[in-house]
Amino acid sequence: MLSLKEGREILTHLGLTTNQTKVYLALIRLGQVSTAKSISKVSNVAREQVYTILPKLQRIGFVKKILATPNRYKAVPIEDAFSILFDQRTRETVQLEAKKSDFLKIINHNQIKMMLEEDTPQFIIIPKKKNSIRKRREEIINAEICIDFISSWKRFPRMVYVFGEIVKKSLEKNVKVRVIIEKPPKHVMLPEITIDLKKYPNYQLKHIPEPPSAIIGIFDKKRALIKTCASGGLAEASSLWTNNPSLLSIINGFFELNWVTAMENSEYKIDE
Repeated sequence: MLSLKEGREILTHLGLTTNQTKVYLALIRLGQVSTAKSISKVSNVAREQVYTILPKLQRIGFVKKILATPNRYKAVPIEDAFSILFDQRTRETVQLEAKKSDFLKIINHNQIKMMLEEDTPQFIIIPKKKNSIRKRREEIINAEICIDFISSWKRFPRMVYVFGEIVKKSLEKNVKVRVIIEKPPKHVMLPEITIDLKKYPNYQLKHIPEPPSAIIGIFDKKRALIKTCASGGLAEASSLWTNNPSLLSIINGFFELNWVTAMENSEYKIDE
């Protein structure tokens, strides 16, 4: 059997305030028309507050007012009170359901808008150091078809060290990877991990006689990262990220031209 405390908790959970619950239950306990003074005494709610609470309980249908001197009040049966609260809760639920539907329409609209914006040609400057490396790593991971790099020898060992393992994972997903670097200095071996990469048939490396005029990463031929300065190390200089079709046409053409004219080094070491 429910205790009085548990009954109070149900009423407050359904929407009454603590003092409204006390005043209403005091009227139920009194069982007759009562003055604010009597209600205050039984409910332990200050008389001033009782005068404020009673009109609110009248409005929601919990209390009836009898005009007299002083005015008197009577509670509606507890069953009626619960019906009123449950009806109110049902109306609120219906209203929330309607608002939920409207909200979901807005969210879906915004999601579609975001998807369309993702396909909109963009140009973004990626700051140097960690941000630039993070963006390149993200593009390598997201690539699904092919990755093309043009890098300088100065950057290449560090690039292989930082990105070698995730490039391996891309190769294992059958992503085609092509790399162009200038011919390393004599007697200098390429990084050891490059030999591991060479084991994948979808990995190719070629070299050109001079340092490249541009440092580029192209991903699925749809997105590109271009270093704003061709000299310097891997984390130096900011990068321009783009998915602009016109610029990508030029970038892809630049890579293919260099790829055709680049030389292969099947032994992955430099001749004497």
